[in-house]
Amino acid sequence: MISHLPTASYSRREFFSTFATIALLYLLDRCNTHQPKFKFGDRVALQYVCDDELDPDDFGKTFYDAGTVYGIAYNVPAIDKGYAYYVLFDEDTDKDFPHYEPYHETRLIPYT
Repeated sequence: MISHLPTASYSRREFFSTFATIALLYLLDRCNTHQPKFKFGDRVALQYVCDDELDPDDFGKTFYDAGTVYGIAYNVPAIDKGYAYYVLFDEDTDKDFPHYEPYHETRLIPYT
């Protein structure tokens, strides 16, 4: 008889709690269906309407600012619910210090 091998005996309570923990972790992973719309490095555009009444040529026109996603956060206080994206816009003059305004995923569109 080999007596130095570890035994694999578990009580029913240990077995049930281990099984329940694994099942709960699996279900929690499956329930997280809201994935980010964009990933790091994706090209996006911010669509906005000119509201400058002093510029009669552009007033009311739709414009786009293109950029690259460099940050993603979830449930940021400045954003209601969902993912917030930090974008380095192509027109930013100082690439070392981009502005840190988060944009909700509904305000950005894919840019090709």
